[in-house]
Amino acid sequence: MEIEESPYRAEYAKSGRSKCKACKEGIEKDHLRLAVMIQSPMFDGKQPNWYHFNCFFAKQRPKTVADIGHFDSIRWEDQEKIKTKLESLIGTADPVSTKKKSNGKKKENKNFNVEYAKSGRAVCCGCQDKIVKDDIRIGKMDYDTDEARRFGGINRWHHLECFVKLRQDLGFLDLASSLTGYDNLREVDRTNLNNVLPRMTIKTTTADNLDETDGPSSSKKMKSNNHSDLEIKKQNKLIFKYRDYLKTCPIKICKELLEYNKQNIPEANHGAIYDRLSDLLAFGTLLPCDECEGQLVFRSGIGYQCLGYKNEWLKCDKVMVEPRRVEFKIPLHILENDDFLMKYKCKIQNRLFEKSDKTSTKQSSTVQNDKGVVKVTRILPLKNMEFTTLLKGSELKQIKLKVAKFGGTIVSHCTNKIAAVFANPDSIIKKGVKIKEAESFEIEVVEPIAFFDAIDKGGNAIELIVQQNCAPWGGKAKERIEKRQKELEFDYKNKSNLKSKISGKSMYEKSVPTSVKLTLKGGIAVEPQSALEHKAHVFKQNNEVWNANLCLSDVQTGKNSYYKLQLLESDNKNRYWVFRSWGRIGTTIGGFKTDEYKSLQEAKQNFEFYYEDQTGNAWRNRNHFVKMPGKKVPVETDYGQDESKTLDSISNIPCKLPEPVQRLIRLLFDVESMKKVMYEFELDLQKMPLGKLSRNQLQQAYTTLNELNSMIELSDEKSKRDNVIMATNKFYSLIPHDFGIKTPQLIDSKEILNSKLEMIGSLMEIQIAYSMMDSKTSEDSMLHPLDTHYMKLNCAIDVLHSDMNEFNIIQQYITNTHAETHSSYSLNIKDVFKVVRSGEEKRFKPFKKLHNRKLLWHGSRITNFAAILSQGLRIAPKEAPVTGYMFGKGIYFADMVSKSANYCMASHGNNTGLLLLCEVALGNMDEYKASEYIEKLPAGKHSCMGIGRTKPDPAESLFIEDKIEVPLGKPISSNINDTSLLYNEFIVYDISQVKLRYLVKVDFNFNY
Repeated sequence: MEIEESPYRAEYAKSGRSKCKACKEGIEKDHLRLAVMIQSPMFDGKQPNWYHFNCFFAKQRPKTVADIGHFDSIRWEDQEKIKTKLESLIGTADPVSTKKKSNGKKKENKNFNVEYAKSGRAVCCGCQDKIVKDDIRIGKMDYDTDEARRFGGINRWHHLECFVKLRQDLGFLDLASSLTGYDNLREVDRTNLNNVLPRMTIKTTTADNLDETDGPSSSKKMKSNNHSDLEIKKQNKLIFKYRDYLKTCPIKICKELLEYNKQNIPEANHGAIYDRLSDLLAFGTLLPCDECEGQLVFRSGIGYQCLGYKNEWLKCDKVMVEPRRVEFKIPLHILENDDFLMKYKCKIQNRLFEKSDKTSTKQSSTVQNDKGVVKVTRILPLKNMEFTTLLKGSELKQIKLKVAKFGGTIVSHCTNKIAAVFANPDSIIKKGVKIKEAESFEIEVVEPIAFFDAIDKGGNAIELIVQQNCAPWGGKAKERIEKRQKELEFDYKNKSNLKSKISGKSMYEKSVPTSVKLTLKGGIAVEPQSALEHKAHVFKQNNEVWNANLCLSDVQTGKNSYYKLQLLESDNKNRYWVFRSWGRIGTTIGGFKTDEYKSLQEAKQNFEFYYEDQTGNAWRNRNHFVKMPGKKVPVETDYGQDESKTLDSISNIPCKLPEPVQRLIRLLFDVESMKKVMYEFELDLQKMPLGKLSRNQLQQAYTTLNELNSMIELSDEKSKRDNVIMATNKFYSLIPHDFGIKTPQLIDSKEILNSKLEMIGSLMEIQIAYSMMDSKTSEDSMLHPLDTHYMKLNCAIDVLHSDMNEFNIIQQYITNTHAETHSSYSLNIKDVFKVVRSGEEKRFKPFKKLHNRKLLWHGSRITNFAAILSQGLRIAPKEAPVTGYMFGKGIYFADMVSKSANYCMASHGNNTGLLLLCEVALGNMDEYKASEYIEKLPAGKHSCMGIGRTKPDPAESLFIEDKIEVPLGKPISSNINDTSLLYNEFIVYDISQVKLRYLVKVDFNFNY
C-alpha cells in the first residue's frame, strides 16, 4: 500500500465519475485534477477531495510544489502550469503591493478582510476573548490547518487592537485600505483604521525577507539540485511515452509485466500500476529494498520509498535516491504480439527529480495546536467585573454592549459580589427592589453615562465606582471587586483549559459517546450497530465464541485503528449474519456493515475470510496467534456493563456501617472515579473496559515498558529509534489508547515511560478493586451492597472521633509537617479511620522486635485504596522497569505529610484525598543523599533513608504504645546541605515490615 503524506495531490482523473468539491461539476477522464487530502470520516486514513485546476486554487493555498503529492508523476506541461499558478498566488499575497487594477480600482488583499462583527459569538484568535457584536474585526484567511483545507479556507478573526499587535506575525504589512471590506466601513472607522494600520517597512536583507513558506516560488526554491529542467523534462516525456502506451494495453498484461519483473501489484488502482510500470520501462527494474526485501515506490520530491516491514512491529523507512536496478524483462508471448514492445530497449539509468523538504504539513499542525492559545493580552478596564442595572429597552441593550466591550458582564440579579448597579440618581429615591438589595449588600450605584465617559478617557473602574457613587451607602468596593475578580479569573482559567482541550479536538472527537448501552446474551453482547441485538446472539461452538475485537497502533503511519467482527445467529430461526465495524479509536471515524448469509457454513467462511484478511492469521489458529507485519492484533475485551456496577442501587436491607464508613466505601468503589483515571491516561474504555484489565495483559505491558527502558538508553540513534518504535507499537496494542486524531505518542523518554509506568500501576490496583465488585457470593443477597463490599476488603475499619486522643495526634501531625514548598494547598481532615488488615498483625510480628519503628505517611490515588486495604501495600512486580524509583523497588514513606499528599493526585475539580499512616519497622537504615538504585540492602541493614534538607524536629517527636515514634515536630533544618532531597524518604523492601494503622480522608484547599 502506498503512503500519501502530502496535504495535496495531483493526478489525472481515472474516470469521469469524480466531481469537483467547489463547483460540483464532473471532472472529465484523463483531465488534470488536484485534491486536498483530508481525514476520511469512514476509515482511519486520508481521502482526496478533488477539484478542477481553477476551482482548486480558488479554495486552497499550497505553499510549494513540495506539498503536492504525485507532482513529479504528472506531465511536464502540467507541472509548469501549477508552478506558474503558485508564483502568481504568492505575488497576489504580496503584503506591500501598491498596484491597482486596470479599471483604476485599488487591489484588495484577499487574504485579509475587515467587517463589523455580525454577532457576539466569534472568538479573537489573539486574546481568546469574544468579539462584541458590531465591533470591528479583522480576519486572516487560514488555508493551512486540516480544518481549513477541508472547508477551503477559514477566516481567523481578531479584535482590531489584537490584530494591530500581531500584524507582523500575521504577515499584513500593507495599508489598511487594502483590506477586503474596507470600503464598507463607516468613514470614522476607516480613518481610525488608517491611523492604526499604516504601511510597515521591515529593514532586512533579501534573504531574510524570504521565509521558508511565503518567500520564493516553488520553481525558484528547488534549483538547489544539480539537475537541469531540460534533463528532467526529457525524462518526463519518456515516462509519459510509456505511460500513454500502457493505457492502451489490457490491465491483465500490465499486471503480468509487473509480476514477471518480481514487482508487487498495487491494489485496485490502475493509475498506480501505470506509474510503476512506466518507471520500470523508462529506467529499469527496481531491485527489492536491501534492508527488508520490500517493494520500492517513487514518491515526488523524496525518492524511492520502501513499502515493506523490517519485522511484525516495525515498518521499513528506507528511502533511496538512486536505487539498484536491473534490465526490464518482457515475456516472449507478450513481445511477439506487441509491435511497440518489440522496438523497446531497456536502458538502465537514474530517475532525476528535484529533492524537496516537506514543510507545510508540519507548519499546519503547529497552527492547529495554537488554537486556544493566548497570544495577546488586552487590558480591559471592566475585566472580571459584574454589574446589574435598572435600565430597560434600548438603554439596556446599549449598556450591555458597552460593558461587554470593556470586558465586563451584566447580570440579572443584585448580589453581594457585583461591582455596581447602573441606574439614574432618582432611582435611589424611588427605592425599587434592586436598590433595596444594593443597600442591603452595600453595593454602589453609578450613573452610566458619566461612568463610561470617564472610562473612555482612561479612568480606573474601581476608583470611578467609589467616586461616582450616587448612593449614601457603600465603601468597601475595592476589597469586594478584587475578591470577585480573583474568583472569576480562576473560573475563567478552568473554563479556558477545558475549552482549549475541546477546541483542540477534531470534529471527529467532540461527539464521541462516553459509553454504549449493550444487551448481554449468554455473557456476550451483540454490537448495537448491527440492529440485531433483540433478535440474534453471538454464535458459539464448543465454548468458542465467534467474536473478534482487533486493533492496530502504528506511530510511523499515525494509525490507531480498530476492527470488530461478530458472527450472529438468530434467536429462533436458522438465519446468520456477519457484522463488521471499523474506524479509528476514540473518534466517530469509521463505518459498519451487516451481511446476511444463506447458511451457517457460508457465514463462517466469510467471518474467517475477514479475520484472516485483517490479522494475517487463520481463525482456527487464533489461540496460537502470531503478529503479522502491518496487520491487526486481537484485544481482550469484556462486554459487561460498567454502569451496573454501582453502590447507589436501592436496597431494602439496612446498612450496618457507620455513615463515615459508608461514604468511604462509596469512594473506594466509585466506578466513575476509576473511569476518570483511565481517561486521564488517554486509555480507550470501549476497547479495554474496566472489567477486562487482565493481570496477564498488564504484566505483558510491564515487560514491554521494561524493554523500552533499556532501549531508550541505547547510544546508537538508528537502532534506538527502530527498537523504540517496535516496543511502542507493541505497548499500544496491549493497552489500547485514545489519541483522537493525533498520531500515537512515541514512548522515547524517561518522562513518558514513567507516566506509562504509573498508568500500569494504577490499572493493576483498579483491576483488583473492580474484580471485587464483580465477584458474587451467596451472602450478597442477604446484605446491603455497602456491607458486602466492606467485607470483601478483609479489613476492620473504625471511625475515630475528633475528641479522641489519636485523632488529635494525627491532626497535630498534619498541621506541623506541611512543607513550606508545598504552599499551593492546605489540608483539612474530613474523617479519620483506624484500620486493621486481616493477617497483617501476624505478618508484622517478627519485625515488631526491631528498633526504630515510626508512624509514617503514604499517599496514593483514591482508586488505588481498595486494593491497598484488601491486599496491603505492595512492591512493584519484577516485570516493571527499574526507572521511576529513586531508591529501587520498595514501599516509600515520608515524615512530612505534604510530601505524601502530593501523590494523592488531587485537583481543583476533585479535591478529596486519602492518606495512610503506617507503622514501619525501619531498624538499621542505609542512608543516602542522592538517588541510588538499590536491588539488595547491605548486610545488617533493614531499610533505606533518603536524607532531606528539612526534617520534623526530633525533640518534639511523640512516642506511642510500644516505642513507636510519631515524628510530628515542626520542620527544622537537618544541617545537611549536600543532599539532593528536600525532605526525608523512608523505603522498606519487605512488605512484612509495614502495618497499616490509620486512614485519613482529607480535603485539599487550593490557594490558587
